[in-house]
Amino acid sequence: MKRKNKKNKSFMSAVIILLIAVSLSFGWHYFNDNENIICDSSLLITQDVSAHFIDVGQGDCELIFDNNRTVLIDGGEFEKGNEVVKYLKSLGIEKIDILIATHPHTDHIGGLTAVVKNFEVGRLIIPDIPSRLIPTTNTYTNFLKLICEKNVNVDKAEVGKSYKVGLGNLTILGPANKGYLSLNSWSVALRYVYKNTSFLMCGDMEKDAEQDLINSGQDIKSDVFKLNHHGSKTSNTKEFLKAVAAKIYIIEVGSGNSYGHPSIEVIKRLGNSKIYRTDLNGTIVISTDGDELSVKSKKGSDSSVYFN
Repeated sequence: MKRKNKKNKSFMSAVIILLIAVSLSFGWHYFNDNENIICDSSLLITQDVSAHFIDVGQGDCELIFDNNRTVLIDGGEFEKGNEVVKYLKSLGIEKIDILIATHPHTDHIGGLTAVVKNFEVGRLIIPDIPSRLIPTTNTYTNFLKLICEKNVNVDKAEVGKSYKVGLGNLTILGPANKGYLSLNSWSVALRYVYKNTSFLMCGDMEKDAEQDLINSGQDIKSDVFKLNHHGSKTSNTKEFLKAVAAKIYIIEVGSGNSYGHPSIEVIKRLGNSKIYRTDLNGTIVISTDGDELSVKSKKGSDSSVYFN
């Protein structure tokens, strides 16, 4: 009996060693239940700053990670909340220093309820929407109740206000007007700058708000731009894209969505630019040392872009 147990133990040890070897050969992987979100060794943070465009299907969710400081922008639909939480935890994140809910549509703020339940949040930034437009959906109402219960500090988006985030700075650019009829155009627009690199994200901002942003005279030129409203043709005008003049474009969009996003017309406007899409590339991570931008994604299409 003793010899048999010894043989069994030796066999199990060999199996374990084999499994470890196989795991190392493929790289470490973290999978959620349906594998929509993945963090593997190729997506781990390797430089000073990284921007994560998290695949939440037809919705928006972005993370800026700077010297252990975190900014989370939106969180996808409600059912994506736990996936976002798992992704953040897989990166070792324990606190969200700044949480930005660009506007109260469910595909942007739905998943934030799970985030607030699972992480300490230092500050929440939301648009100062007029009372006549504030939605009464359960998703938004419950989110606001949770914010109150957690005693989270809340800032109404103030154009021109800057926040120090680790080694970089985040500046609120919009909404640059107060007369919008669409909630999309009330989206918080922000620009994050680290040394010689910059990132622009404007939620679902539409044409009227884009023009106001151009007219405001603020600096919107950026190396990386997440297209507005999932690449919709109601946004991303030629004038706005010219003013931004990005080197890399990100489109957060769900595969086979019923909205026709992204618009073929908008894709044509981008010409031969570098384009990454969450429906094709999965989660996209751009890391930078302040000069070089390195792009990696769940589904390949890795590349590096260098800047002077």
